[in-house]
Amino acid sequence: MRFFGTRYSSSVYEGAHGVAIPVGQSCAHCDEPIAPGDDGWVIPPEWLPFHRACFLRGVIGSVAHQQRRCGCFVRGSTCNDDPALTRRQAAEAATEFYEGRRE
Repeated sequence: MRFFGTRYSSSVYEGAHGVAIPVGQSCAHCDEPIAPGDDGWVIPPEWLPFHRACFLRGVIGSVAHQQRRCGCFVRGSTCNDDPALTRRQAAEAATEFYEGRRE
C-alpha cells in the first residue's frame, strides 16, 4: 500500500511510502475523482486509488454495521449506508463515527 496526502499519526503509515496525489483518477470505492488536497491510499495489485474515508469504510463498515444494526447482527435487517448520502458521504460518515468512538 502507498498513501497520498497527509501522513497521519498511525501505525498503518509505518513503512508506507508516500506517492503523488493521483489527481483526476476515480476512487475505486465511490467513483468520484481524486482531487488536489485529498488523502488516501493506492492499493496493489492494480494500484487503485481510494479516498482515505472510502478505504476505511471497507475495513470498518457502515455506521449501521458499527452500531450493530445491519444484517450481520440483526437477522432480516436492511440497515446499511444512509440512502440519502453518496457513497463517499456515507464513507465519510462511517469514518467520522468510528473516529469519534475512539476519542
